[in-house]
Amino acid sequence: CTALLNRLGTEKKIAPYAAQFVPVKLDVNSKEFRSWKSDLKETSKGSGIPYIYVVRSDGETLYGGGGALPGDKLGMMLASTLQNSGRVLSAKEVNTLGSVIERYESSIEAGDIAGAVRALNKTGRMGAPGQIASYAKAASKVNELAATAATEVVAKLEELNGSIESGETADQLTSILASQKLESDYGGLKILKPEFSKFKKALGKNKEITQLVKEAKIINAAGSASSKAAKKRALEKLQALIDSTQIDEVKTTAKSVLEELSSS
Repeated sequence: CTALLNRLGTEKKIAPYAAQFVPVKLDVNSKEFRSWKSDLKETSKGSGIPYIYVVRSDGETLYGGGGALPGDKLGMMLASTLQNSGRVLSAKEVNTLGSVIERYESSIEAGDIAGAVRALNKTGRMGAPGQIASYAKAASKVNELAATAATEVVAKLEELNGSIESGETADQLTSILASQKLESDYGGLKILKPEFSKFKKALGKNKEITQLVKEAKIINAAGSASSKAAKKRALEKLQALIDSTQIDEVKTTAKSVLEELSSS
């Protein structure tokens, strides 16, 4: 094992790989080694000392077996495992992802979904959440958070689509408003953009639904108005919608939102 570590540091063909691996030396007679070996799978038919294992940061064994790797075989093995090891993150990138996770979870706890998505998107050049090509623990966690959110949103969109296709007008309006709120909250998540696009494309095939969607946008926009000027504009648009819509359910909902906004 000592000879192997020496080769990593001295052989010119192998030295470039050294910085991309974290060498761990274990005594084959120790409890630690027996525990380590029992948790890993063999990928090579070799036998004898040294036992060599290359373990990815997510615990996957990329190479494992006994016996020295002479000549170019060690370099070839290192190059091969690197192809399946994912992006190597710097300490700064790991810290960045840690902050992303912390901000995401605190925003979720506060009920600020849109804020949580904005936090999740602070991954920079490492890649979009859910698509970071690294097996580092922090990267896997960010990918998991994005994937979990995407799964929940897709399921919700499917449920809303069923209500829109077969429900009464009131149910259709409620579901359209809910879908627009979902997009407002989660639309910034890159892996969900195709899902929202597909959902809206399906709605656009029905002219009556298209009109509901158009009028629902006005209601949703009014509900999110926060500043004094924004509220004033929202009230004007709501009143115009109430005066012009031919859909009773839209008129009723718009009046309700107008009254709530006027009193806030």
